[in-house]
This record gives sequence, structure tokens and C-alpha cells, in this order.
Amino acid sequence: MDKDATFEVWKVTIEVQKHFNDLGMRVRSIAITVLGAFLAGAGYALKEQQTVAFGSAQISLSGLILGSALVCWGAFYVMDRLWY
Repeated sequence: MDKDATFEVWKVTIEVQKHFNDLGMRVRSIAITVLGAFLAGAGYALKEQQTVAFGSAQISLSGLILGSALVCWGAFYVMDRLWY
């Protein structure tokens, strides 16, 4: 392989690396924003003492929101760590 072809392969490799780094940063940015929204919602539900009825039990809405946030955060972790 001549030097020009090697250089072109190297340039394409660097561009692909930049693309995946950009995707990783976007995923992290979105994850932080979504987590902030979940925490704000949980804080508001806690302040208002909102509950949800499941049969005869009353469950705190803030706990459900935090559980959902944990699942969502886990999905972002898997995407960031194992995918990108």
C-alpha cells in the first residue's frame, strides 16, 4: 500500500472516531437532561405528597418516578458503556 492510500485510510479512521465520540457525548448530554427532569418531577411529587393507589396500598409517586429514573439511567449506561 502506498503512502497516499495509507494516509486516506488513516483520515477515514479518524473521522469515524470523531463521529462515535460525538455520539457518545450526545448520549451523555441527553442522559443528564433526562435524569434532571426525573429528579425535578420526583421532587415536585414529594413536595405535593402525591400517592398512587395500587389495590389497597398507597405508593408514593416520587418513589415510582425515581424507580423509572433508575431504569432509564440504567438504559443510558448500557447504551454508553456497551454500545458506543
